[in-house]
Amino acid sequence: MPTARLRHEPRRRAVSSLAALAIAACATLIGTSSAPAASARPSRFVSIWVPYWDSTAGAGSYSSNANADLYTEVSPFYLQAVGSGAVVTVSGYQTQFNKSVTLARSKGLKVIPTITDATGKLGMQQILASSSLRAAHVANLVNAVITGTSGTSWDGIDLDYENFAFTDSQLSWDKTMPLWVQFISDLSTALHAEGKLLSVTIPPVWHKAPNTDYWVYAQDQILPLVDRLRLMVYDWSPNTPSATAPITWVRDVVTHSTAVAVATGQPLTKLILGVPAYGRHWRRAVNG
Repeated sequence: MPTARLRHEPRRRAVSSLAALAIAACATLIGTSSAPAASARPSRFVSIWVPYWDSTAGAGSYSSNANADLYTEVSPFYLQAVGSGAVVTVSGYQTQFNKSVTLARSKGLKVIPTITDATGKLGMQQILASSSLRAAHVANLVNAVITGTSGTSWDGIDLDYENFAFTDSQLSWDKTMPLWVQFISDLSTALHAEGKLLSVTIPPVWHKAPNTDYWVYAQDQILPLVDRLRLMVYDWSPNTPSATAPITWVRDVVTHSTAVAVATGQPLTKLILGVPAYGRHWRRAVNG
């Protein structure tokens, strides 16, 4: 879990923290551009996570033709990387997963399923530390994209490997970070060779000082390798009544990430701001 060096409370993993809402979160472009003409199509890029625990309501956000122009791509939230490095669907949800993909395609949206890390504490680190296991995991991910759903490949994948930040302990980060960067490099090369997209979802960094926040994900090193970098700017303080995404924090993340993009010569269009499309109900009293 995050240590005291992080200025906000330890976050729970996104799967848990977003469970109160049908639609997990939208992602909107950080990069700025000149304001479009009033009659023009909105100048924005919006992706949506559709969680398996409330797929009907989640899919409802883009199933209406009235909302067709609001979204660009959909990330069904049903897949997991398990201890062997294999990629599997959450048990009991294959049919709903297929429906989410089919609906997204029917609306002309890109399909970039999200894969979470279900390998347990230090499980993914062990996979990445072995050249053979890492290569096998890369192959499994690429094969999942190519095989796709109902005989049609996906447009890419989104990795949401949060165990590094919230399960493994910061003591493991020095070892994990270079392994992670090598893995993203290998996966990027393999997916791009197939004409597929790589999106990576990470907890944000917002301090300029080194070794603060969630530096294990090496934002500056992986940004040149990915097509989307989704920043989880939500759940600032899930255990205490407070703002879900304080605007000062959001601005700090945007400022820092923009600086990283400029320093690495990467387009701002790669940066995606995770937006909390949910709220929390804080109970003030129990039994009076």
